Amino acid sequence: MSNAIHDLPMLETVLRTDFLSFVEKCFYTLYPMKMYLPNYHIEAIAVVLENIRNGDPNSKVVFNLPPRHLKSELIIVMHTAWRVGHNPTLKTMVLSYSNILVRRHIRFIRQILESDWYGRVFPNTRINGKNSETLIELKGGGSIYGQPIHGQITGLGADEIKIDDPHKVGYQLTPTSIQKDIDWFRETLMSRMEKASKAAVYVVMQRSRPNDLSGFLTGKFGYRHYVFPAYATKDEKIELFDGKTHHRKKGDVLHSDYTSREDFEVQKESMGPKHFEAQYQQNPTYDGGTIFRPEYFGRTTELLRHHNYDTIFQSWDTASSTSPDAAYSVCLTFGMRNDKAHLLNIFRKQLEYTRLVRAAHKLIDAFAPNCVFIEKASTGIALGQELREEYGSAIYSRQPRTSKVERAESVLHIVSKQKFVLVEGIEGLDAFEQEIYSFTGGDHEPSDQVDALTLAAAGGFETRLPWCDGIYYKRTPSFSGFPTNE
Repeated sequence: MSNAIHDLPMLETVLRTDFLSFVEKCFYTLYPMKMYLPNYHIEAIAVVLENIRNGDPNSKVVFNLPPRHLKSELIIVMHTAWRVGHNPTLKTMVLSYSNILVRRHIRFIRQILESDWYGRVFPNTRINGKNSETLIELKGGGSIYGQPIHGQITGLGADEIKIDDPHKVGYQLTPTSIQKDIDWFRETLMSRMEKASKAAVYVVMQRSRPNDLSGFLTGKFGYRHYVFPAYATKDEKIELFDGKTHHRKKGDVLHSDYTSREDFEVQKESMGPKHFEAQYQQNPTYDGGTIFRPEYFGRTTELLRHHNYDTIFQSWDTASSTSPDAAYSVCLTFGMRNDKAHLLNIFRKQLEYTRLVRAAHKLIDAFAPNCVFIEKASTGIALGQELREEYGSAIYSRQPRTSKVERAESVLHIVSKQKFVLVEGIEGLDAFEQEIYSFTGGDHEPSDQVDALTLAAAGGFETRLPWCDGIYYKRTPSFSGFPTNE
C-alpha cells in the first residue's frame, strides 16, 4: 500500500475498519521520514490478531521473528491502539525485560492516541487526566499499563497482556535467569488476567535458548506459535486476508525489500552461526551438545492404512500431576514398515489418572497396536496393570534403571540410523521436534516426549517386534486413527 492512503476518500472509515491501513497510518505517525514497506508477514500477523479480536477462542499466541521486522511496533504498539480504539474499556498490560523499552512502547501508543487523525477515527477513545511514562488511562474506563518483567503488578488486572522480548539477550542470559523469568510469568503475571480463560496473551520475541519462554510455552496451555525465520526452512503456505495465501519457498528471505540476503549474511558472519540460528532463524540450541539431531530422523508425508504397516506399537511415559508446571503424559504411536518406525500420532496432555486410563483405551481402539510399552514409574505402574487385565500380556511395562540422558544415549545407535520416520502434518510434531532436538538432560528441560521415544527405541527394536502374540481385543477396534481412503 502506498502513500495514496492519505488521499483516499472516507479515510476515517477505512482506518476504522481496515487494520492494515491503520498500521500504515500509524507507521507514518511514528516514523514520518521513513518509507513503509508492506510485506506478507505483516499481513499474516494481522490475520491472527484480527481473528482474536473477532472472537477466536484461541487467544494466546507466540510470535517468533528476527530483530527489526516491525514485530514490536505492529503487535505491541499499533495493535494496542487499534484495540482500545474499538473498545475503550479494555485494560492492557505491556511488559518487556527493559524498562526503557516499555516506556518507549507507552510513548508511541500515546503518540498515536493523541494524533488528530486518531481522534477523528475513534472519537470515543480519549486519554483521561491521569497518565505517565508507564500508564495511559482512558475515559472509557480502560487503561494501558507498562512494566518491566519482575516489576510490581500487584493489584492490577488486564484483559490483554502483551510481552515483548521477556529475556535480556546477551552474556547475562543464563539458564537460571531464564527460569526466573518463566517462574515470574507463570506464578505472578498469569494471575493478573481478568478472565484467565478468555484473556488474550501475546508473546513477541526472538529466540535465545531452547528453554526460553517460547520454548516453555510450546505445546502448553493452548498457546499457538507463529514462526517467521529470516530464511524459510521449508516450503509453506501462509494465510492472508480474504482467503488468500502466500507461498513461501524454502530459502526465501523474510522481507527482502527491507533486509536483503546479503545483509543477513553480514549479520551471520558478525554474530556467529549459533546466535544467528537462534535470533534470526528462531532455532536455538543449547551451549552443551544435544543428543538427538534432525538428520537422525527420516521424513515422509504418507500416513497409510493400518494394514500397510507390519506392526503397530505404542510407547507411554506418564505423569502423576496436572499442575501447570507438571510433566505431561505422552503416548507415541508407531507403525513399523520395512524395519523403520513411522511416528503416526503424538498424544501429550496433563491428565489425572482416571482420564489417563480412558485416553489409553481410546488410543488402543484408534490404532489397534500389537504391543504397548509403558514406563514402569509414576502412574505408569497402575496403568500397565489395568491395561494388562483388559488386553493381555502385550501390555509390557519397562522399568527405567538409568538416568534420562543415559537411556537416550543408549538408543543412539538405533535413532541415528534413521530408524524413526516422522510423518509430516501430524498434530504436535513441531513441539515434539523442538523437545527432541534440544534435549541435553539439563535442569528444567521438558523430557516426557524424549522418554517416550527412548522407550519406543528400546522396546520396538531391541525386542525385535513383533515379539508377542498381540493384544487381545474383546471387540473390533475402530481404526479411527488411520485414513479412511485407500
